[in-house]
Amino acid sequence: MRKLNVSFSLFLLTLFILQAGVAQEKKRDDFAREKIYTPAQIEMIKEQRKLIKADKEAFRATLSAEQLAVFKDESLTREARREAMKAMLSAEQKALLAANRAKAKSLREAFKATITDEQKEALKKRRQKLRERRHKRGKKGHHKEHERKHHKGVDKNEHPF
Repeated sequence: MRKLNVSFSLFLLTLFILQAGVAQEKKRDDFAREKIYTPAQIEMIKEQRKLIKADKEAFRATLSAEQLAVFKDESLTREARREAMKAMLSAEQKALLAANRAKAKSLREAFKATITDEQKEALKKRRQKLRERRHKRGKKGHHKEHERKHHKGVDKNEHPF
C-alpha cells in the first residue's frame, strides 16, 4: 500500500510539473515577438543587430591596453568604468562612438517606419503585460539584481541609500 502511495505521489508531482511547464510555455508564446513582427521585420532586426555588433567590435579594436584594463575591471561599478573610459577616449574614438550612435539611431528609425498601427498596439500590450509581470514579482528581486550589478564591493552598511 505504501509503495502505491509513493508511486501515486510521484505521478501527481510529475503531472503537476509538466502542467506548469506547458502553462509557462503558453504564457511565453503570448509575448513572442514572432507573433507581432513579420518575417521581413525579424530579418531586418537580425541584420541590424549584426551591424551594431560589428560597430562595437570595431570600437573595441581601437582600445589601448590601458583602456581595455579599465573596461574589464570588475572591481569598478559600471558607472565608474564608464566615467574612467570617457576620460581616456581619444578624439578619434569619440568620433567613432558618435558615428556608431547615429547609425544605431538611423537603424531604429528605419525599423520603426515599417511597424503598422496594429503592431504598435500589440507591442504596447506586450510591454504592459511585461510590466505587470515584473510588478507581481515585486521590486525586491529587481533591487537585489541592481545591487549585484552596480554596487560590487560596497559595504551595505556604508551604502548611501
